[in-house]
Amino acid sequence: MLSKLEDLESLINTLVSEVSEEFVDEYSCKADKLFFEEDNQKTLYYKEDVQAKIKSKYDVQLKKSSIRGLEKSIGKWFISSPVFIKKEKNKITWASAVEPEFELYSYKVEAESSYLDTNPHLKAYSTVNHLNRLYEQLMATKIEGRTIVTEYKGRDLFEVIWTTNLSTAQNLTSPKIVNIKYNGNTLSDEDGQSI
Repeated sequence: MLSKLEDLESLINTLVSEVSEEFVDEYSCKADKLFFEEDNQKTLYYKEDVQAKIKSKYDVQLKKSSIRGLEKSIGKWFISSPVFIKKEKNKITWASAVEPEFELYSYKVEAESSYLDTNPHLKAYSTVNHLNRLYEQLMATKIEGRTIVTEYKGRDLFEVIWTTNLSTAQNLTSPKIVNIKYNGNTLSDEDGQSI
């Protein structure tokens, strides 16, 4: 037996939030089209410019290599189908994964020793303290024969939490971003082995 009005409201919210698998399947398909369709500027991903928000909020995570001495370059962005989180009255909460692919790379320099021998500015660096500046100057200099060597591939993992309303006509309306979280990254070597 319920003793308070608050207990009754809590019970009703609990019962209302429980949904069937069929409900989740049906509305997940609708939510998928609402969040992202390639080149569809009406979807939430483009209207809210999710990619720009991620770049602005998580600039350091996107640019910084997780392995010292390697550079990082971002490639294609992958967007997963939304996952149902919860339903409270007519508000449905979803999570969509956004995963920019990246490569961690180094430079292979063919004629490194002859270049160092012929450059008087670089020859002047003789102490251990100057090795980092030497490396940075060498990497920033255009050197014939320098090639990029991909050491690792991975994806940065972002989770976009967003909501929709369920209208009386059973349509998803008013999509809104609630939060964007950074959940680390995945990393694999050239053979695809996770690290």
